[in-house]
Amino acid sequence: MKSDREMIASVMHEVDEYEKRNRMFKKRTVLSLVAVICILVCLGTAVGAVTGYFTFGGIKTPTDIKENILNAGSAEGVEEFDKEYEKSTDPFSVVARETGAGAHIMLDYDDSIVYTDVADEDEGYRFELKSITKATQKKNVMTGGSLSDGSATYEWQISDGYYALIDITRCDGEKLTEEDEGKLQFYWNYLLAGYDPWTTNLHFRGHTVHAYSDDYAVHYALEITEMMPFAETDFALVAFGIEFDGERGPIDPDINTVYADEEGKMELVNRDEYFGALLRFSVPEKFASNDEHYAEEYFDMSYERLHGWFEGYLSPTWE
Repeated sequence: MKSDREMIASVMHEVDEYEKRNRMFKKRTVLSLVAVICILVCLGTAVGAVTGYFTFGGIKTPTDIKENILNAGSAEGVEEFDKEYEKSTDPFSVVARETGAGAHIMLDYDDSIVYTDVADEDEGYRFELKSITKATQKKNVMTGGSLSDGSATYEWQISDGYYALIDITRCDGEKLTEEDEGKLQFYWNYLLAGYDPWTTNLHFRGHTVHAYSDDYAVHYALEITEMMPFAETDFALVAFGIEFDGERGPIDPDINTVYADEEGKMELVNRDEYFGALLRFSVPEKFASNDEHYAEEYFDMSYERLHGWFEGYLSPTWE
């Protein structure tokens, strides 16, 4: 539902700030935005006012929502998934399993789109897209009711998903230090060539992000399932460090950080002011939706509104 998607995006800004402030990288530690949302909803953790749907701090999340999440039912196939998931030795499955992340994944590396030349560098670190890999995943999905009155109902469901696997290493090839691991924490942003960066990030952000580190790299798995039907245009995943202009908090893909135009050009600007990277790539067109009005329906915008965004980028601050 579009209203729920916008609500989740608003929640994510608060969740991101909470998560980045409190998280430290450790070996095989999962970073799951979905898990954080679930925890906040269940426990009513104080992170400030979010939306008209529910407020954390001062007013607790309705008890009904907490109970409904904790008592979620299970759809067909969940039991079989759980059995295989418990045996998985894939690092992303292991960290999700060990931390009880909100979305459980089993990656199928045999069903991957492999990349060898999608990379960016900044401040002595290399960001490299390794693959888009299909996954089987279990998620707690809202099946009915309303968040606003606490009547929302939930169910564990099995679905297919697609994840961008990204490695971040030191450019000098040396092992990561504790300082490196502390620095390699990012807000991830999601762009489509020829579309308003703020709009695409609003709708795609909030899906599962997993990560773990080893001696030489931090490995990220970013869910991009809902981006795949836009396969006829290029994608970009943008990582911003947790500090910008001396302050800690989310960094948005706007005219101060990203150059984008209606022809599809995307690049980072004012790069000396922040730590970040942009990875632009494409996926096979077989994933594209056959519905010529898919974009308007997905973003819930008219054609004119969807394509009139560029006016706001005509006077970028970096010129």
